[in-house]
Formats: sequence, structure tokens, C-alpha cells
Amino acid sequence: MTDQPPAEFLEFIRNYNCGHCNADTMEIYKDDAGLWHGNPVHEDGCPVKTGAVSSVPDSVRALPPGARWRRDG
Repeated sequence: MTDQPPAEFLEFIRNYNCGHCNADTMEIYKDDAGLWHGNPVHEDGCPVKTGAVSSVPDSVRALPPGARWRRDG
């Protein structure tokens, strides 16, 4: 396994924009199972951060065209 995230993952991170705040920073980490995660840093009061609305629409818009998500290894 590599210590660098897959190119598709990095493109997703670059593409992600919260529709409710100016979250433009992403905490990126690799878990013990070897899966990469990106957690947007939302502003205080953002309805996504508080759980009032879902982040799914923003995440779907951030998916690179033709991206296939997989676990390598």
C-alpha cells in the first residue's frame, strides 16, 4: 500500500465545496484499514456541521467524472 492518496481521491478533495459555508480545508488521513478519509472543516453554525442538512449533495458534486472508488491492497 502507498502513503499517497489515489489521484481520484485528491481530485475529490479539490472539488469539494460546501454549499452552506466556506469550508475549503479538508483533514485527510488514512485509517488502520488503509482507507483514505477526507473530513471537510465546516464553519461554526454551518447546517452541514450541525447535522441539520446532509453533505451528500456536495460530496456527489465533488466526484470526479468516471471515478471508481476502490480499496487497493
